[in-house]
Amino acid sequence: MALKDLIVDSGKVTEAALEEIISGYVKYELNPCAIVFTPEGSALGNMEKVIVYCASILGWRYAVDDPPSVSTKPADLEDILGIPGGTLRPLLKRLKDNHILAVSEGHYSIRPSNLAAAGRIVSGKKNLATFPSKSKVVKAAKSNVRSDAVLSGNTKSKKKAGMPIKASLESLLGEGFFSEFRTLAQILERLHELAVNAKITSLSGPAADLVRHKKLERKKVKENGKQIWAYRASQS
Repeated sequence: MALKDLIVDSGKVTEAALEEIISGYVKYELNPCAIVFTPEGSALGNMEKVIVYCASILGWRYAVDDPPSVSTKPADLEDILGIPGGTLRPLLKRLKDNHILAVSEGHYSIRPSNLAAAGRIVSGKKNLATFPSKSKVVKAAKSNVRSDAVLSGNTKSKKKAGMPIKASLESLLGEGFFSEFRTLAQILERLHELAVNAKITSLSGPAADLVRHKKLERKKVKENGKQIWAYRASQS
């Protein structure tokens, strides 16, 4: 094998290689451009969901003539994928340390040179626990397991996330609170009025999940000079 055989040109990543990773898990929507998870994709584990989404972004080059620019900073991925930051950030670090993802100016992307390894993780044939790893990666893995346990309700932790917050948002939806666009700060204030113990960082994931299920819709609004997401009941 010559050294030139080890060179991977990201501009020549094959459509087939990407399709092998994302097929059955996502759909591409146009006007506006959006990547939408299928029921099978929504059922993926957090790590697999991150890999599939990042691979899907690379796949835009085959879906449209003018691929959209997609922001993939941790806050964006948390909002899009519905994975709380405390779980997502250690996971991104593990994927970066294992060279599945690359990061540039805070944005994460799939490494074209390791698409095959990424595909094996998604298919269940490989997991990061079997990759050569340093002690800090092992610690991150243990931290991620604890975070997943808390989210799934399998521990006695006082922290509750996911379904309780989502159920509270659905209750607000039923009472007409979302008849107009509401920011996360406004939603948090209403939940506190109802004696629901929540933090603003725990709202974005469940709210985004309701958007994906067409129960809410969202748009960017300007508040205090910043562009932030606001949510209302779906009009479709």
